[in-house]
Amino acid sequence: MKLLIIGAGNFGSFYAQFFKENGFQVSITDIDSKKAKELAEKNGLEFLEPKKLKKIEHDAVILAVPEKAAISLAGKIAKELKKGALLADFCSIKSRICPELEKIKRKDIEIASMHPMHGPRVKSIAGFPIIFIKIRNCGENFEKIKNAFQNANGRIVESDALEHDKTLAIVQGLTHFTQILSAKTIYDLGVDVERSLQFASPVYELYLDTIARVVTQNPRMYAEIQLANPYNEKVRQKLLKAAKELLQTCKRNDLEGLEKEIFKTSFLFEDKEFFLTCSDKAIEAIKYTEALLKSLEGKSVLFENTENKSKHYGKLKHYSSDKIVFLKGEHEVVLNPKKFRLTTREEQIAWKNQNLKKSHRDFSFIVPKALNPQTLCGLFAKKTKLNVQCIDEFDNNSGSNEKSITIRAEFFENKDHKEIEKSILEIIHGLGFKTR
Repeated sequence: MKLLIIGAGNFGSFYAQFFKENGFQVSITDIDSKKAKELAEKNGLEFLEPKKLKKIEHDAVILAVPEKAAISLAGKIAKELKKGALLADFCSIKSRICPELEKIKRKDIEIASMHPMHGPRVKSIAGFPIIFIKIRNCGENFEKIKNAFQNANGRIVESDALEHDKTLAIVQGLTHFTQILSAKTIYDLGVDVERSLQFASPVYELYLDTIARVVTQNPRMYAEIQLANPYNEKVRQKLLKAAKELLQTCKRNDLEGLEKEIFKTSFLFEDKEFFLTCSDKAIEAIKYTEALLKSLEGKSVLFENTENKSKHYGKLKHYSSDKIVFLKGEHEVVLNPKKFRLTTREEQIAWKNQNLKKSHRDFSFIVPKALNPQTLCGLFAKKTKLNVQCIDEFDNNSGSNEKSITIRAEFFENKDHKEIEKSILEIIHGLGFKTR
């Protein structure tokens, strides 16, 4: 299926790669031609000049641009689509874009509106809601896009523009506003956040993380979300009214009154254990990460700077909540844990393959003739965490029940060669085999 994504920003870039990985033939374009061209070259996509969007032969076009641009482009792009093609958008507010899509006169194309409910930092869409709004003739191409999200374990939610924006006024509007309000309060109070974290309960730490996720990423985007949704103002006014009522209850030192208000709201969460379990998991995840990093002390690790994506590789010497200390060669390096993340095993392997030289050692030994060398290599690989292959198998047909095999263990040059040899020889002798 041929897919054109208009917009090479965070969302356009993410989904260009997503759809390519899911078997789509993806093209990308943007008003910033240089940016789109670089993205296309980097990810193996087709680049289209924005001025040449005439007679579009793609099966689907997704507008991954700001709302104002999407509204301006929708009608123009619709005129250029082939019969049966799908036109869709990724706008986060639907009360303005959906009426524009409904105004499109062509009756021979599919039209839909979508909203993936995640930010640009995610690695996978698994578990995230993907909201779909059917506008017109949603058929084969719509289903192919929808299936791609489903196959990646995205959570499909079908809605309409009114329900979407009213619900998002709570899910986004209220949530973001309270986080921005909390951040402003902490700022106005002159709180030393770093110092406060030394006193932090898990709940405070989690809450501070969610506040930071809003106020440190893209202030303009979050400001636009607050002002764009027409239902946000009513929610904000309700929040302020509730805050004033609770403030008066506190001023009266009315313990029973405050307790009743808290108890009353608890009925929102009928399945109390479900919500408590979810928050338990989040808290446990924080503690698990800390425990994992402590367990890696003395081992080689790869950290990534979450801001500029630079990589730092070395032997972890010490980890605490306020600093990471590791050895890079003979030099001691100190990192801020809040600005770095431990990379996954797959990321570490990919980085090592690109940046570290490889070495190998060969081992020859006698084994029973019936033994499958590949099974043995699998055992060595599992025990040593190395890439182990059989490179030679010799049977002289002398009538003996034994044969000779040679295995090759590959490893990166930063590894201790003698320790690797020792561990492999221990396995060989432990299995009762004789080395040659």
